[in-house]
Amino acid sequence: MDQLLLILGGVSVSLAFIALVRWLYPQHELTPYGIALIPTAAAYIFFALINGALSSLPREFVGVLLYGGLGLGGAWRFPVLIAFGWATHVAWDLAGDR
Repeated sequence: MDQLLLILGGVSVSLAFIALVRWLYPQHELTPYGIALIPTAAAYIFFALINGALSSLPREFVGVLLYGGLGLGGAWRFPVLIAFGWATHVAWDLAGDR
C-alpha cells in the first residue's frame, strides 16, 4: 500500500511539473525536463542522509552522475536521453529498495 501511495504521489508531482513546464516554456520544454533529472537524483542523497542509510551514498552519487549526464546530454543534444533517464529512473528507484 505504501508503494502505491508513493507511485501515485510521484505521478501527481510529475503531472504538475509537466503542466508548469508547458505553461512557462512552451517552446523549450525539453531543457527543464533534462535539468530536472539532476535534483531528482540528488534528492536520493538527501533521503539516504536523513534515513541514516550512509552505505547507499556511493550508489546515490553514481545516480546523480548518471542521470545528470543523461539530463544534460538530452537537453544539449540528444533528447532521447531525457526520455531514457526518466523511464529508467523508476527502475533505479525500485532497485534501491531491495
